[in-house]
Amino acid sequence: MTIQNGKQLIVLGKMAELETAVSLLYEAYAALFPDYSQFWSDLVDEEKQHAVWVQELRSRVEKGTAYFNDNRFNILAIQNYINYLQDELEKAKGRTLLNALSIAKYNEESMIEQKYFNIVEGDSDELKQTLRKLANATQSHITRVREALDSYKKTLQ
Repeated sequence: MTIQNGKQLIVLGKMAELETAVSLLYEAYAALFPDYSQFWSDLVDEEKQHAVWVQELRSRVEKGTAYFNDNRFNILAIQNYINYLQDELEKAKGRTLLNALSIAKYNEESMIEQKYFNIVEGDSDELKQTLRKLANATQSHITRVREALDSYKKTLQ
């Protein structure tokens, strides 16, 4: 394993951890808001699938069939976001459904706004494919969370 390869593995491990942290938060929301349990559970299943995709990519990097510029992802920024999600998980019981939906909207939009899934020249085909899948899935989450948030807000009026 090269130093570059090692850093890529660390980055991908953190990215998988991030996807898992999102799934744990949404799982807590599923338990807290039974009327929206299926909505949250669907997101949980998809976030877990995202973690699997990243782990599969990590395996490809280990085998040397996938690669990316190891400076492309900021490990500290990923860890800070994981810490934020863990903090939100601890606060989940005190949240309202409106809070939870707003936090989910922020989570999903942040991934796109931070250009987490942008494809750059030099990315391997395997990385490009995984990033496209993650970006498309995140866009779907944004749409569904926005719809749920808008729908719930209408019930409050």
